[in-house]
Amino acid sequence: MASKLGVVGLNTSFLQLDNGNYNKRLGLSSRQFHAACLREGDKWVEKHHANLLMTHHPSIWLDSSSKDHLENLIHTSNYFVVHLCGHEHETRYTGVEQGSGWIRRTMQAPSLFGLETCFTDQGNQEVQRSHGYVASKIEFNNGEKEGNMIHWPRYRPGSPNRAFRLEADNVNNDLSGGIYTSPATFKLRKPFAPPPKNSSSCPDESHYDDVVKAIKEGALVAILGSEVNLYGRGGQDDDEVIDWELHSKFPPTSRELALHLIQKFGLPHKSKKFRCPLCSVNDEHELPPKECWFRDEFLDENAYIYCPRMESDTKVKSKHMIVGRSPLHSSSQYANLTSDGSNKLLEELEKIFHVDKSNESKDFEYQTNPVLDFFAHLPKSLKAKGFTLPYPLIITTNYDTALEVAFKRANQEYDLVFYMNSVKGKDQFLHRKPNGEIAPITDPNDLSLGISFEERPVILKLYGTTDHMNENEGLVITEDNFIEYLVERNIDRLLHVSLKDKINIERNHLLFLGFGLSDWNHRIILHRLWPNQQLKNCWSIQRVVSTPDQLDQKFWNSLGIEPLQISLKTYVDELTKQIDSL
Repeated sequence: MASKLGVVGLNTSFLQLDNGNYNKRLGLSSRQFHAACLREGDKWVEKHHANLLMTHHPSIWLDSSSKDHLENLIHTSNYFVVHLCGHEHETRYTGVEQGSGWIRRTMQAPSLFGLETCFTDQGNQEVQRSHGYVASKIEFNNGEKEGNMIHWPRYRPGSPNRAFRLEADNVNNDLSGGIYTSPATFKLRKPFAPPPKNSSSCPDESHYDDVVKAIKEGALVAILGSEVNLYGRGGQDDDEVIDWELHSKFPPTSRELALHLIQKFGLPHKSKKFRCPLCSVNDEHELPPKECWFRDEFLDENAYIYCPRMESDTKVKSKHMIVGRSPLHSSSQYANLTSDGSNKLLEELEKIFHVDKSNESKDFEYQTNPVLDFFAHLPKSLKAKGFTLPYPLIITTNYDTALEVAFKRANQEYDLVFYMNSVKGKDQFLHRKPNGEIAPITDPNDLSLGISFEERPVILKLYGTTDHMNENEGLVITEDNFIEYLVERNIDRLLHVSLKDKINIERNHLLFLGFGLSDWNHRIILHRLWPNQQLKNCWSIQRVVSTPDQLDQKFWNSLGIEPLQISLKTYVDELTKQIDSL
């Protein structure tokens, strides 16, 4: 878990309306503190490991009532590690013990530049002003409930006529070793657990620059995984995870689909191990807590689960999302084997993806989400900025049609290329043109098929699409399907030449969004498309979880990629801003 440092800045100058002497006349109220902290200052400070309080004036410039508010309602109860202030142009570091081991600390610093002289508070004497600064460092001790704070006060000694030179301020401070204050220990608001080694980092400015450059040059290939479907479910609240259910307007993730098939076909769990997809905690427990829905619904006395310890502020409304990590290919394989050749799996998939041709599903369209909308609107956004060719390629391992719906609503033409798993052994990719005409790609080198990134973007669905499945042709979803597809078929020879050229990482860049490598089928598909290659200058963006999946990260690292953690909505929002500013 990353460290969280809260900073609150309060205005002590709003009552100073002229150049008069306002010593002990300024105001400050706890209402300002609570207003700055979403109206709940006491709860806001609890969300951080430590907090800093900043004002322009020290407490001695406040009137008695305001000073009382500061010391008893704001800078109190270990809310803040230190109160940082200035105004008096002198360095002053104080600490007053308040009981229970808590010390109210104040660091007053001078300004680095300004007038050389000023008048005293009485206004009758001109004095020389002090100049300097204070640098500070706060450390959170590994696995502890305490932290340390050190200050480096600096000032300009001598007369104003001397050269501007800063030295350690031993005049106004007791400095350890002559250069910094003695380390001050303080209690953390909550214990600090540093992120594990090799943990995911966040995208920085250079990352966005590189991705936008690839987008402008038409050199970006986006690869969308199952977790893209988690976004857009909670309306404006991007952190909110809402249940997927059979008749939801949004498509399921692969794990939600797997759990649904488990419920429907009764996949046994004896001696199985499950891991929470949200927190991926590695601690193994014999059984989950008694209140866990998963325990009562699925597990018997021989089953095990990785305990789903969620952070208290995680907004999870879904019993489905808290439990289960059974691979989709395993659960669908079991469902297929127990169907006794009656196509029950196909019938259930048609219901799940609203293609059962009933009146309820006839005009059904999925709701889209910010990630899908970004790619659907990207071609026109680039065209408006003068960047037109070549168009992008979007690869997805999802079965649903939400991406196609996003392009339709954006009024953006596209070519769809999808794999069709055939029971007759004629597995191949098919091409659907914007006019709806579908033709098999029998000759991957045929340039007359009309698949061209000079004309429009292309969507490539590696595992098939739900609006083209029947009793003879279907999705790559069961273990048998994947073995035939990834082991017995040569995908490289089935892909059209224009697509193979587009995914050449010597010239283009790959951007993985919500795509995990914990499932073996995803690792094999990457190996088939980019055999024995390090995916340098490629990026993997993963949603934020409290404990990243270390196995997944090691798989990414083996490919030469350091996964970056950020909300996918926040990520595409930032890309949109960058493109809008071109």
